[in-house]
Amino acid sequence: MILAMSLLLSTWSFSRPEHESAFARLGPGADPLDAAMHVAEAVEADPEVDSVGYGGLPDASGGVSLDALVMRSPAEHGSAIALTQVRRAAAAARLVMEKSPHRILAGPGADTFAMQHGLPAEEMLAPAARERWEAWRNDPNQDPGQRPWDSGLGRLYRNEGGHDTVCVLAQNDQGLAGVCTTSGMPWKAPGRVGDSPIPGAGLYVHPRYGAATITGTGELVIGNCASFSVVESMRQGAEPSRAIAHLLELVLAEQPVKPEDQLGVIAISPDGHWAAGSLRPGFKYVVTDEQGTRVDSPELVIVDEPIPETAS
Repeated sequence: MILAMSLLLSTWSFSRPEHESAFARLGPGADPLDAAMHVAEAVEADPEVDSVGYGGLPDASGGVSLDALVMRSPAEHGSAIALTQVRRAAAAARLVMEKSPHRILAGPGADTFAMQHGLPAEEMLAPAARERWEAWRNDPNQDPGQRPWDSGLGRLYRNEGGHDTVCVLAQNDQGLAGVCTTSGMPWKAPGRVGDSPIPGAGLYVHPRYGAATITGTGELVIGNCASFSVVESMRQGAEPSRAIAHLLELVLAEQPVKPEDQLGVIAISPDGHWAAGSLRPGFKYVVTDEQGTRVDSPELVIVDEPIPETAS
């Protein structure tokens, strides 16, 4: 358990580049959502990240669809689901929260709403992602292989069966905020939606009890209302690390976990304590506080397994 007053936490080392500039946006009186958005949008725009935004790998038909959720509280959140024209999924979700009477917009309506509020329609499928989809289409029965394994250098060792979302939590004197944005599982069935844009699944923020967000196999997250479960444990008095452990133990007990599955969790309590944990080794997170920015592995790992040879 670690204590910080201004804090920025995000999943996977590929979220590292904009941490310092985002942390600078957490000064007194600032909106913590602006800092979280800064990190998330930088990842969305990076074509080298193949699980979020423009670089995201497509579904089985070759189409890219993006999902995102932003959240400040149970009363203040927005989701944009199955965007196929607007790359800036996190910004679209924020527009739903701030400019719409609704909490979730999906499909063509989400694209139209975002474009009506100033976000451009753009090419969704990056050239490298198209090449990888074409290779997969020629051999769709590839072995699922290993789960994502983060080298800590901004690159994940994984095959096409892996999956990894960028999740960001921010805290300052104004409270807590979070963002979760993804292109979803590679080669997913068209129409599939994972946990990322669902409040209480991929992300949950409560100003009095804390915030939690999760990356990994969405099908394991949804049924246990995973991020809500972590925050609910904190509401009942658990420290963030214990709340994360409880969630991961629950998933193992109640879900059909496969060898390629991974879950990585980060959580913050309202008093500034925070923690990270994962189902298996290989997950890394990025943290920035008054001591600086670092990429680290969680101390809490539920299933102890060796490093895959291809990741060493």
